[in-house]
Amino acid sequence: MALPSVGGSYATVVAPGLNPLAIRKGIVTDAFVRDYLGISTSLAATSAGLHTDGYFSPYALDGQVRTDLLRTSLTSNLGFWHVGTLGADGLDFDPQTTSEEVPTAQSIRPARNDITKEGEMFSLLFLEQTPMVRYLVNEMPLVSVPDLGQANLTIARPMEATIVERQFILFGFDGENRFAMTVPRCAKDKVNKFTWKREGKEGTGVKIDFKVLPCPYVNKPVLEHYEGSAWRAMGGYAVFPAPAPVATAVSGQKASIVFTQPTGIADPFTYQIYKTGIAPSVARALATMDAGFPTTVGTTVTAQVTTVATGNTFKFDVVATGSNLLTSQSLDSNTITGIA
Repeated sequence: MALPSVGGSYATVVAPGLNPLAIRKGIVTDAFVRDYLGISTSLAATSAGLHTDGYFSPYALDGQVRTDLLRTSLTSNLGFWHVGTLGADGLDFDPQTTSEEVPTAQSIRPARNDITKEGEMFSLLFLEQTPMVRYLVNEMPLVSVPDLGQANLTIARPMEATIVERQFILFGFDGENRFAMTVPRCAKDKVNKFTWKREGKEGTGVKIDFKVLPCPYVNKPVLEHYEGSAWRAMGGYAVFPAPAPVATAVSGQKASIVFTQPTGIADPFTYQIYKTGIAPSVARALATMDAGFPTTVGTTVTAQVTTVATGNTFKFDVVATGSNLLTSQSLDSNTITGIA
């Protein structure tokens, strides 16, 4: 690809692609958990409820949270436990990747870099000291868990701890933007120090670190999910199919630009035509659209622009703006010479 002879300003080339609405915060976080029991709890099985992409999702087809996840559901469900109130710090997720450099005698720079370890850890601060949470702390299966408020409840910690693997669904909510992570298999790494005292914003809460483990059925360490009406309303970018726009000189110092209608879920699109002067060299700038244009017939869009100076050569590109105000730029057209 040849280096362009002229360029455009930051405002016309880069800025239209910025989307501050895609910046997220976990305003509300939550978590569901159940024991990992091998194939009987496989989240790759159709019985787990797979989405149209073939992966498990905690969201229904309408983008809302599924009602069949929790064991308290009145319908057939997947048996997840709601972990209760979490600490205000929410989810602490820590990807852990280490690498090894290969140095050489001929340079102070390494010749290559290899990943030697990859993994993920996550931490949750459980504020509610329910029997279920104490079973997580004490590395006990979530089987025959005593009811909350049971009289004279004693939970006997095992003398010799054995690892009990779990599955988690970790939720984040930012208004109508919903995001989540499903961890198909993990194990407790450690229980952090906790205190019983009068002061402290965490009460008798306990923080547990979990290590993500591979699941042979899902064959993915983590599934990330994005949903919600606000997420869907973002709509993505227009995609211009081949070929590039075709420009034709039109008498009266005009140009006709014909292109195939772009696709995307943020349609209908509006169009702007940009022209770049090749000879003489002129920076890319917005062209003036002629009255009555653009027109669309089937999937073919025709735009006509003015001020295409006689004898000068130009190329054109199309910028499509979706209903979500995100923009996409087409390939450059062929070059034409303006005619009187």
